[in-house]
Amino acid sequence: MKLRHTLVGLCLLALAFAPSAQSATISIFEGTFYLNSPDIGPAGFPAGFSVQDQRLPDIGFENFSDVPGLALTFSNTLDAQNLGTITVQVFNHTGSPIRDAKFFGFLDADIGQFFDNNRGDASGFTPGSGSTDARPDSWQIGDAIPFFDPISNIFSDLFFGTLSNTNAVPLQGDVALALGFDLGTVPDDASILATFGLSPTDNGGLLQVDNGSSASLYFNGSAHVVPEPTSLALFGTGLVGLAYRVRQHSKNRRRSQNPF
Repeated sequence: MKLRHTLVGLCLLALAFAPSAQSATISIFEGTFYLNSPDIGPAGFPAGFSVQDQRLPDIGFENFSDVPGLALTFSNTLDAQNLGTITVQVFNHTGSPIRDAKFFGFLDADIGQFFDNNRGDASGFTPGSGSTDARPDSWQIGDAIPFFDPISNIFSDLFFGTLSNTNAVPLQGDVALALGFDLGTVPDDASILATFGLSPTDNGGLLQVDNGSSASLYFNGSAHVVPEPTSLALFGTGLVGLAYRVRQHSKNRRRSQNPF
């Protein structure tokens, strides 16, 4: 049985243990989502520390830890082989914008019979360009076992909201994958919409490989800020008004050219 650091907890959750088409079992030991900003922080910690939701396979409405006004919905299309997509939406109902928001998706998946015989590879991953696109801006491949090292392990980096863009498991170990997104400001009543893909074929993300069977798992994602409903309504009203003005202008031109 593997241990986990105190932030994530000792609760072991799995989605399924089913044979894959790659002749190797792909099981999800843990999936967690983190939000970091100088405007928020769990009770007892200064602002700027990450908070996280409950871990997979919880589905439905969940609040982030100790931060009133933050809420999360979770759904997935994962099949019996744990391949597919995971969609997360985080709603900001705190009454204030969340500045310098960073959102993280963490995955501890095990391929094959021995969880510590996997390796990571980021050679095919290309980071994004900050809040101007939906691609991941930072990444990290860490070993999920050394929870006792609070300084250098992947969990500490997630908690502090800064991934190292390094691969700590290039040969063999218990692989854990993390993707980070720089989102800028999340206005009040807006939300963060993130989708993560788990695929056995290259999807441009982080790669995890079982050394025994060579079975692979790619982890990639996208995230962006969805405007608040009021802004969308105002935007729609503006479009209607613009269309009306264009239509009226067109009518006036036709009348001026042919008054009869």
